[in-house]
Amino acid sequence: MAEITIVRCYIEVYDGVGEQKNLRLREKHTGRKVVLGATTQDNLDRFLEFIRSAAAHPELPDLHDKDSDVDAIEVRGQVELDAPDELRFKYDQQLSHTIV
Repeated sequence: MAEITIVRCYIEVYDGVGEQKNLRLREKHTGRKVVLGATTQDNLDRFLEFIRSAAAHPELPDLHDKDSDVDAIEVRGQVELDAPDELRFKYDQQLSHTIV
């Protein structure tokens, strides 16, 4: 069985095109970008909706805090790429994400 990696992430808000704000996951404490690998547009849309929903909860302010361990999005699965600036997961049935 392949090794499963678990990371705690925060939500980063960054400027997109024009006035649009975009969201992405970064690993708590290191700041590495966390990518969920290649997937379909439907799966990507569902994940982005999950992130937007989590980001909108004022009772979870530490979801945006790099250094806090109170609130996080936990991602678990097989890693495809483990680089100093990026952690990319394989998008398969073992990949999961949840608010912890």
